[in-house]
Amino acid sequence: ARLFDRTERGLKLNRSGKLVLRYARKIFATTEALIKDLRANQVVSKSEIRIAVCEVAQNPFVIATVKYLFYSNGQNAPQISLRTSPFAAALEELKSGQVDLVFSAQPDYGTDIKVLKVLRMPMNLVASLHMARDLNFDSLKKIANVEKLFAELGHRKAMFVVPASGLYIRNEIDQFFDRIRFTPRVSLQADSVSAICRGISLGLGVGLLPLAYISEEVKQNELIAFGPAEGFSQHRIWLLARAGDDTDTLTS
Repeated sequence: ARLFDRTERGLKLNRSGKLVLRYARKIFATTEALIKDLRANQVVSKSEIRIAVCEVAQNPFVIATVKYLFYSNGQNAPQISLRTSPFAAALEELKSGQVDLVFSAQPDYGTDIKVLKVLRMPMNLVASLHMARDLNFDSLKKIANVEKLFAELGHRKAMFVVPASGLYIRNEIDQFFDRIRFTPRVSLQADSVSAICRGISLGLGVGLLPLAYISEEVKQNELIAFGPAEGFSQHRIWLLARAGDDTDTLTS
């Protein structure tokens, strides 16, 4: 059947064409409704989950967290793919579907990104065993007032190993130092947890880190850490996913 008539102004739908168009619109509407219903009711099980890890979130804490997937999914546990990416690159990988989740030490509240979880970690004062002895950590633990404790660290000429400028965890630490009116003497800045831990282990200084980041080093007596239950300060980790990924039960 002919669907168009040729006029002086060009092609125009004829009676048959208008009939076909009406049914085509119904077909497209029905198809969209079907896809929506399937997504609402279907349970998606992925054989692989891809995670981008950025900034100082790249540490054994992430591996320990990922381990939960295996225990919680039994024989259906997925293959885990981890990649390290700068924050901006990780977000683009998430938006484009190259990864399913992002562990980040900074947030993003774009409309196409959803925050699955914000984890708050108490930050402890961390030192090597040798440095802890030199600075007499045992006596420092007896100082209840935080401002006086860090002022005493300053009097004892303690050096600090800190995250590199521009990292979100560095902002959190700087805000804490501002609150207690303390200016640390910095010996080393580093952009990864492993480098910060290594610097502290080698006695280059003390640092502020979440216990979850250094649990293995503390267990092996490579580092010593102390602080109040709520921490001297708190570090946050964001778990990000794509908005609209609600059908993926594994990601959820």
